[in-house]
Amino acid sequence: MKLDEAPELRLQHDAMRRELSDLRGRVEAVSRRVPDSPREGEFLSDLSRIGASHGVSIDDFRRGGATDTPTHSVVTVAATARGTYAGLCSLVEEVAGLPRLTEVVSLKATPGRARDDHRFRLTYALYYALDAPAPPDSELP
Repeated sequence: MKLDEAPELRLQHDAMRRELSDLRGRVEAVSRRVPDSPREGEFLSDLSRIGASHGVSIDDFRRGGATDTPTHSVVTVAATARGTYAGLCSLVEEVAGLPRLTEVVSLKATPGRARDDHRFRLTYALYYALDAPAPPDSELP
């Protein structure tokens, strides 16, 4: 290593430290959105409340399978609902803004006879029991 490369290496080091700090912040933000248990009942309550505020009624709610990985667990839940397309769009958007981390796995819409009586089937993935890798013992200098 030549001494004249030192300023460039310091710049790269600072950029990498900022990137690492940003990544750690993102991990912390995601961790705050992942509960220790599935809490499907709480999610159903939120889904029903949000749906009702947008004219979408939840007709059925079923728990699917759970999957464990080395870093987290996930359970799927399926709901059938009815209402307007606009109401469904608002429901999906508001659920995405909940403090809890969820993901729409599938969504199927079936037109109804009446303008406000369409049928929907939504499947969500609910993430829980996050087991993030432990941070290194020491910070970068």
